[in-house]
Amino acid sequence: MQDMRTSSPPLLPIFRSRLQGDLLAQVLLRDVPVTVSDLAQALGAPVSTVHREVVRLEAAGLLVSQRVGRTRLVSVREGNPAVAPLRQLVEMAFCPPQVWARSSRHRRGHSR
Repeated sequence: MQDMRTSSPPLLPIFRSRLQGDLLAQVLLRDVPVTVSDLAQALGAPVSTVHREVVRLEAAGLLVSQRVGRTRLVSVREGNPAVAPLRQLVEMAFCPPQVWARSSRHRRGHSR
């Protein structure tokens, strides 16, 4: 498991930590909601740490979550005008170049 007190990512140091950037990438670059548990597993971080970060990002108006039974589903707050540019920044900073190129070509071919 990684150290949770990581520094800002070198490619885009506007995020408070690498974990925050990776979490945003996991949520912003998906078309479907994801559980906090699945995020924690994908990020190699404790569920409690991921939950705290989700709460921060919800307070900032970037993410929303809903409870379905004992599961918390996290998704993008699409009505926020900051989401589209943030999605592009996260994609450039946290995706491998091959994924970013494919995604950019896809987006140019389809309007949102």
